[in-house]
Amino acid sequence: MHNMMERVIAAHIVQAFLLGDEGTLAVHCAEGAFAAMRASIIERRAQKVRLDSEILQLGNVELVGARRSLTPPICATQNFSADECPWFVYTFTCQQVNCLRSEVDGRVVEGREDDIRRVVYSIAVSKHPKPETEGLLYPWMIREIAIIGSEAVW
Repeated sequence: MHNMMERVIAAHIVQAFLLGDEGTLAVHCAEGAFAAMRASIIERRAQKVRLDSEILQLGNVELVGARRSLTPPICATQNFSADECPWFVYTFTCQQVNCLRSEVDGRVVEGREDDIRRVVYSIAVSKHPKPETEGLLYPWMIREIAIIGSEAVW
């Protein structure tokens, strides 16, 4: 699981969020995580702006905890009770360019092209209840995701 988080899941979900890829997020995220990211995507579309989507570096992937599911019956397909279905909580960092551009003319409306930030994410995952879902790249569902910190690198 740790290798998959480090090499696939973290970058995939952050990239989909930065690009505003609702289809990818809808398949891989639980309702709450999807709603939170979708709200930001909708706001960007309304303002006609886009984030720089390049992830310069991803690292410091750390399993910080595990807990039982609080929402039944996420593991019903694996014959677990709701109390037995674990969520794994990770943190990781991404170096990203803090630059918001106008979709109309490409000008920078917030941040700068050389404003590199270390963004710290927290993400909770559990087994996906429908691992056969078309378009699903891994058998894990993003239950929660949050940016818990950001600092200038350059």
